[in-house]
Order: sequence, then structure tokens, then C-alpha cells
Amino acid sequence: MLLLYLYGETSVEEAVVAKTMLLIDGDLDKEFEELVSLKQDLDAFAAQPSAEVVKSILLSAKSKKACSF
Repeated sequence: MLLLYLYGETSVEEAVVAKTMLLIDGDLDKEFEELVSLKQDLDAFAAQPSAEVVKSILLSAKSKKACSF
């Protein structure tokens, strides 16, 4: 349920239960904060372009530069 809550995939009632669980249980809250941090790291990593995309951009820029002379 906490993972669904983290990704905003819960109903209002489930979100209230999840938030209450986090408020009551300090250890669970700490684990949830670690999940939030991990999710942020994964989201940032996923937002980075792949090596193929970077290579394509560089080759495209190189060919455009060669054509301009």
C-alpha cells in the first residue's frame, strides 16, 4: 500500500490509512522516507538520456556543423 501511496495510485481512503500508518509508526515512516529517496533517484536516472540518444544528438550536431561550412 505504501508503494501505491508513493506513486499516487491509492484512493482517498487508502491514502488516509497509509498516512496514518506513517504518522503512528516511526520506523515505518523512516522506511517510507528511504523509499521516497530511492524513487527520486530512480526518477532522476530515468530522466537522463541513454547513450544512444546522446550519440545521436552529437552525430546530428556534427553533421549540421559540417554542412554549414
